[in-house]
Amino acid sequence: MLVTDFNLIWLFVMIGALIFLFAYSKRPHREDRFDRAQKQFFEMAIHSKNSKFSFDPKTATIIRKDIDQTNGESTTYAITLYARNEQGEYFVYRSDGDTPAIKHLEHRIAKIVLKKDYIAPKCTPHS
Repeated sequence: MLVTDFNLIWLFVMIGALIFLFAYSKRPHREDRFDRAQKQFFEMAIHSKNSKFSFDPKTATIIRKDIDQTNGESTTYAITLYARNEQGEYFVYRSDGDTPAIKHLEHRIAKIVLKKDYIAPKCTPHS
């Protein structure tokens, strides 16, 4: 009788596991937060009357990409991208995969953050 009870319990455990696995496999898998964050970057743009402060991710140059390699407990952002627009202005993009943000970086800050990757803007002669 003990063997029968054990077999019955084992049968219910196996059926439960199969139901769980079937239900889980049919659920659409969530996109990785890094992939979402990177896709969001290419959808972000800043439009400004002064083209110097406009940002188009399709024409920008990514200078550095920092990816959070932790388990997400110690940092807020999954990805941080530093990019330069066609006019030589720097921007920082951050996203946790859900909430993207992009902002202009002053050159003095960009120079400190990017160190050897920083390129000073070209001086244009006054007319």
